[in-house]
Amino acid sequence: MLGLFHHARNSIWVDSKSQFRRDPLGVLDALLWHLNSVLAISEHGARNRVYDEAKAIVKKNKATPEEVQVQLNQYHQDDLSEAKKFNGKK
Repeated sequence: MLGLFHHARNSIWVDSKSQFRRDPLGVLDALLWHLNSVLAISEHGARNRVYDEAKAIVKKNKATPEEVQVQLNQYHQDDLSEAKKFNGKK
């Protein structure tokens, strides 16, 4: 995966609305390693599909369509289906 930390095994995105109340390694263990998963997404109050969130990001002018498409292309490359729903957990 391309990004800021090219050689990192895992990464956690924390935006301005997020706050850790637990050890981040415990979060990785519970949501990724223990479940043998490669992606974990926190619960969202309005959407449960990554692609719906991408549309909302563009609509709210938080990123350009081109910027969002770069990430969506990566999701396609990683075989993340547009129909995939997430049962988000905090």
